[in-house]
Amino acid sequence: MLDEHDSNDKLIEMNVSPQARKKNPDLPEKWQVRAVTYQLDGKDKTVFTSLPRDKFSANDIANLYHERSEIELSYHDIKSSMQHNAITLRSKTVELVY
Repeated sequence: MLDEHDSNDKLIEMNVSPQARKKNPDLPEKWQVRAVTYQLDGKDKTVFTSLPRDKFSANDIANLYHERSEIELSYHDIKSSMQHNAITLRSKTVELVY
């Protein structure tokens, strides 16, 4: 841990994955990230962010991630209901779509 604003808001150092460094050798071996921990439904959740502490409090970040989670769940529900009983085919290449 590099810095602790409070027990729920810390600046930590993490290793950059070997896969990422292989794709981009200019990446450093380690990078700094802010770890914000909050409670949701009685469970601790930790999110990692690059948002600066002087502009976004830990509470702001917790609220933003909670809203984002709710939005993603809503999109999932919409997509599921739209695809009810439909066959869904996916491919990364045009050739495999036909």
